[in-house]
Amino acid sequence: MRLVSILLSMVAVLALAGCAYHPTRIGGVPGIIMGDGGYERHRSYDQDRRERERERWERQHRKDWERDRDRERWLHEQRRREYEQRREHERRREWQRDHRQTRHDRREWERRQRERAHQQRHRPWD
Repeated sequence: MRLVSILLSMVAVLALAGCAYHPTRIGGVPGIIMGDGGYERHRSYDQDRRERERERWERQHRKDWERDRDRERWLHEQRRREYEQRREHERRREWQRDHRQTRHDRREWERRQRERAHQQRHRPWD
């Protein structure tokens, strides 16, 4: 009788375990090939080498890009300075042209200055 109860409990346990146990789920991941490690080391070295080359290339080109950017900035500043100098020169020439005095105007101004100075010195009402 004891044997019968053990067998029935085993059948019940196996029936319950059969619902959760699927051998296909527990199997290994297909497609993984285990190697001796030599190829992986070579590939890793090759990837590192390519990464170093790419970083070296980026550093060199970054320097070139920064140099080009600095040169463009310098050229832009030079052009701006030249433009400002031309504008200032034109402003001065315009002002001189607008405020130019002829010889007659200068003499007239000097005559008026002398008259004012004379009037200041000889005021009859002082």
